[in-house]
Amino acid sequence: MTGALLGIIAPMLSSGVGTVGQVASLVLSAGWAWAALAFAVGLSQTSRTASAAFGCIFLIAAVIAYYATKTARGDFQTMDIHNPVLGEVHTNWGGVLGKTLVWCAMAVVLGTLITSRNPRSRPTDLETR
Repeated sequence: MTGALLGIIAPMLSSGVGTVGQVASLVLSAGWAWAALAFAVGLSQTSRTASAAFGCIFLIAAVIAYYATKTARGDFQTMDIHNPVLGEVHTNWGGVLGKTLVWCAMAVVLGTLITSRNPRSRPTDLETR
């Protein structure tokens, strides 16, 4: 839930709220902010496996919500090159899905690295073998 909220708020603040909203959008869209929040989510767990899992879930939810919000706002719309006179606009689904899949894969890799070694977690029996 928290990840989805971050993914929705970050692109929504970039328009219509003025300079403060644009700055907040830039801060919330930065990778370090996402990494810090994933780490904080991992801190809520007591095992390394649970920390890594929850960090990945947080980041994947944030990525999906981020690109869904950007798509809904029209950030991935392109003009129909076969009929530019009528001005038909289409959603570039290849761009949306491609970026979403790449960043979801990065969320799994980086979410695991960021959250699996948090100082509060202790290795479980399976992890120490």
